Amino acid sequence: MEASEEKENHHHAKTYPDDDKDIAQLLHIYLINEGYIKLAELC
Repeated sequence: MEASEEKENHHHAKTYPDDDKDIAQLLHIYLINEGYIKLAELC
């Protein structure tokens, strides 16, 4: 692992504790649901 990459990851972890993981998961679920809705509308 490169030193610069490690620094970025550490900084990211400090700025967003575990909330960013939850938000990313929710956003992912939301996007999947939006995709299904769009598919349903097309059918």
